[in-house]
Amino acid sequence: MNQQEMTTYLAASHIAVVATMNRHGHPHLTPNWYRYDGKVLTLITRKDRLKYRNLQRDPHISVCIYDPPVASNYGNYSIYTGSWYGSRGAFVVSCWP
Repeated sequence: MNQQEMTTYLAASHIAVVATMNRHGHPHLTPNWYRYDGKVLTLITRKDRLKYRNLQRDPHISVCIYDPPVASNYGNYSIYTGSWYGSRGAFVVSCWP
């Protein structure tokens, strides 16, 4: 996936699965809406959500964005990792296909 394909894909409406680490070191996965401006993937959440509290304590995060399943295919997926900037509610993206 080249940069243009990634930008087009992320600009479409998909659900992100966000993984954070809870206070016991176990993964916590949640579906999440996001925005992508071509450079920054911004996760949309509230301060009273567990994923927000997890990120305040431990900034490690993983995000998986995929096409919803359809009977005729298994869908595409992209995996991202990066740094959480809680004060701006932004996630800086690195991508590998």
